[in-house]
Amino acid sequence: MSEAPTQDAPLVRVDAKVFINTGLLWFVNRMLHAFGFAIAYDEDEATGAVEGFYVCRTSFRGYEPEIEDEGYERVARYMRDKASELYAEGEYDEPPTEVVDSITFSS
Repeated sequence: MSEAPTQDAPLVRVDAKVFINTGLLWFVNRMLHAFGFAIAYDEDEATGAVEGFYVCRTSFRGYEPEIEDEGYERVARYMRDKASELYAEGEYDEPPTEVVDSITFSS
């Protein structure tokens, strides 16, 4: 990842490919599809560089199972690899003391 955001610089620009390759674009689009929207991007064919993002209307309502599986794997890998870093960036007072092992649902 790039340099971490701080109180003085709370927004840090990152390469757009990070957002795409970590599965975060897929994750955001899953929610937007429910409302008929998606975030798309243009990519330079020669360099593969992202040239820009844009919001569009879509008839998609979700993804094929293979894309869903890949998306969940990418996001899970990102969370696994970056959890400590992201928690530290949040500047929380202290770590949580209680860990939840399971959730019980009542009917």
